[in-house]
Amino acid sequence: MTFEFHVWGTAMQHRFGDSDNAHRVDDADGWGQRVATAFVPARIDTWDTSFKASMRTVEQGRLRLSRVSASTHVLDRTAHHLRVGDPQHYVLCLHLSGSAVVIQEGRMAQLGPGDATVYDTSKPYTLEFDGPFEGLGVVVPAELVAIKPTQINPLLAHHMPGSDPVVSVVLETIAGMEGRLALLPAFVQHRLGQNVANLFETLCTHMGTELGALKGDPRLEQWNAVVSWIEDHLADPDLDPLMIADACFMSVRSLHNLARDAGTSVAVWIRHRRLEKCRADLSNPALKHLSVGAIGSRWGFVHATHFSTLFRAEMGMTPRAYRQECFANQSSR
Repeated sequence: MTFEFHVWGTAMQHRFGDSDNAHRVDDADGWGQRVATAFVPARIDTWDTSFKASMRTVEQGRLRLSRVSASTHVLDRTAHHLRVGDPQHYVLCLHLSGSAVVIQEGRMAQLGPGDATVYDTSKPYTLEFDGPFEGLGVVVPAELVAIKPTQINPLLAHHMPGSDPVVSVVLETIAGMEGRLALLPAFVQHRLGQNVANLFETLCTHMGTELGALKGDPRLEQWNAVVSWIEDHLADPDLDPLMIADACFMSVRSLHNLARDAGTSVAVWIRHRRLEKCRADLSNPALKHLSVGAIGSRWGFVHATHFSTLFRAEMGMTPRAYRQECFANQSSR
């Protein structure tokens, strides 16, 4: 994989793809607008008269990956920028070059090349860059993460060192795929997008365990076991809370309480995971011979009309339209 990306005033280079479609700006106002589009609104302050910044963003489903380069500036998301009802997103910062400081919840993470941290867009935070830098920002909706917010909170603005093998693997994997993700077939993009979300959760689980934030939480371990069992039985149309509770040796009430503590419900979790599986299959050319109804049936949706209604409600289009769009994109590559 050969790429090239230049960071102003530094000798560090990263190998990128043949085409560089990054959005470039040379003033703080323009950069603030770009940050608001890819991340969330925030105030940008800079004393660098030759300020330059660049961002390239790729989206897959509800995930966004942005490769960012900029010169000296401070980014502040204050209480003034927060709005009731704004969705909660986590941002995984993977630092590639230069230095940065991330401040949130009274903690401060000083990042160098290879380091990482997490911040929460639903709370105020500050990012400080005292010189040219480059980094990756991965925006992950909170509802895609099985770990409870109370268990991720200790990780906000917590320094995750690049010397940690899990941090290193996550950074190298995401940085390696980001430059080529948009060039891949739609079904591959979707699967890799799911992998990015899984990597984020794996990193948070690992660092949370290291910090003791997840250590000794038997309810989290119970919920993870339930989720794993559900995943293995999604195709069963008879899957319901009673079946899951019996298989996992608990009462139905206990099962519902576990799901509630994880910020979801059993029915919502099953529906979401089934629809994600269907979406992956609909974009897979190897399954083109299967009808839309057959794909729904593969994942426990017995009635085609009901499947289509649920898919449209969650994905914003019918399964047939989604499939046609995926195949059209693949044939145009």
